[in-house]
Amino acid sequence: MWNVLLKRTIVWLVAILSIVSIATSVNANAPQPPSLYWLKFDSPARLQGVQIGQCQGQDCQQLGLLKQHGTCDRLNCLKSTPKFDRRKPLNIECAENLCLISLSPFYNKNELDPDRIRLIAQLEDRVYLSKIFPLGSKQSDKFTVQVKANSLEISPNPEEKVTQSSLFQDLFLVFLALTLGIELGIWAGYLRWRKVESAEIRLTIIGLIIVHFFSFPIVWFSFPGLEYFAGNSSRYGGLTWLGCSIFYGIILSLHSIWAKRSFSRRVVLGSIAYWLGAAFVTLIFTGLSGYGNPVPAADGLSKPLAIVAAELFVVIYEAWIIQRLRRDTLAVPTALGMSLAANTASCLLGLAMTLLPN
Repeated sequence: MWNVLLKRTIVWLVAILSIVSIATSVNANAPQPPSLYWLKFDSPARLQGVQIGQCQGQDCQQLGLLKQHGTCDRLNCLKSTPKFDRRKPLNIECAENLCLISLSPFYNKNELDPDRIRLIAQLEDRVYLSKIFPLGSKQSDKFTVQVKANSLEISPNPEEKVTQSSLFQDLFLVFLALTLGIELGIWAGYLRWRKVESAEIRLTIIGLIIVHFFSFPIVWFSFPGLEYFAGNSSRYGGLTWLGCSIFYGIILSLHSIWAKRSFSRRVVLGSIAYWLGAAFVTLIFTGLSGYGNPVPAADGLSKPLAIVAAELFVVIYEAWIIQRLRRDTLAVPTALGMSLAANTASCLLGLAMTLLPN
């Protein structure tokens, strides 16, 4: 049986590597993507709308409205219809205090001069105008926008972090080890306190390791993909993994009803095989959904809301899976309570680590 499992694992790994190679080749031959410029407004006043205007005349006293996001209806706002209201050689989207300007390399130079751009922003208190913001000559793609002397001052900030959480952050392995260590320790301590036999504790720990291989990517990949300005790869790839994880729980629940033993070597091997298959399917959807869609959309959840939603989901998900694996010895209320306690502890430690100074 182990030889069969080894052969199947090798086949899965070769298939995954093949998909990665194909996706890399396709991406390399994709059309030239638009230039992306991130603008973070550093102001206590809420951002209500942003307009992109193009200078008319040498003195740039008159502006033509190219694009608008949100509401700008006060004095000093441009009142005309945006020139690129439907076409998108130039676009802007905002979420909270973060905006993204995308500039296509394929624009008509008679209609658009990206080096003669000015921004108009309506905040809660008033409307502010920037100096000329030459997009075409910018070396940085991240900027901080501040209100100074009744105008907008835009300065490069290459260190500004604008991407969302992902599986590929430097802290991923650290948080994975901490989460496993804390949650397994809490579960093991509780079971020992209840004087559960060592063999039962080992089986429960194995079940927890299995469920975390599904739940940890949900926290770091699926729900961050629902945040605003998450790319299509993260969004649809994350949803694919979330769906595969839920489907795994359904299969496991049906198995626990029909099988004489809810947890066996067959369940462990089947879980490993399913995880590899789910990773393969997710990788395909991640690559396909990202092709041809380089500009992330502003629609989505705020980061705090996504974190809360992820933690609530994982508490229920982990309790569901471990209870199905250990249904002979673990009641639903106990599984839910322990999942809540373990995830709360690991989440609080993770938040504490992120707040520590570098």
